[in-house]
Amino acid sequence: MSWLAADTGLDHLLHESEWGRGMGGYGCHYASGFGRRLINNSVEFGAVLVLRQDTRFRPSQRAGLFPRLHYALTHAFLATGERGNIEPAYARFAGITGGALIAPAWHRHTLSASGFGQDLAFSTLDQVQNSLLTEFSPDMQRVGRAIRKKLLRK
Repeated sequence: MSWLAADTGLDHLLHESEWGRGMGGYGCHYASGFGRRLINNSVEFGAVLVLRQDTRFRPSQRAGLFPRLHYALTHAFLATGERGNIEPAYARFAGITGGALIAPAWHRHTLSASGFGQDLAFSTLDQVQNSLLTEFSPDMQRVGRAIRKKLLRK
């Protein structure tokens, strides 16, 4: 929820929202993002049950920046099948597609090919972002604690 708030805040500052500027526009923008994620996750969950996929991201346990980066980027779109095999995350793709099809219902613009493509692209990039954050969050937390510790000593 906090990452969504930060992401929405940055997007709200950089781009003109269809709901306008200010806290009211930000609230609508945040609610829209929350709704989209709720739809994506709900559709993905239903597809996970049907396809018997495990779409959870598991940290790589690898050493080095580039091997971990490669793992996070590729595994954003991979899932574990019911036999333990790695396969394309069809359930995740279904969730992304469902969100892109349903979310225009509360926007001013109607569903269009270009809007659908843009929604697919941004939701796909969200998955990459989630994967990278899951992989590197422990490191970022460790660096943050070390910086905080040094600042508190001064």
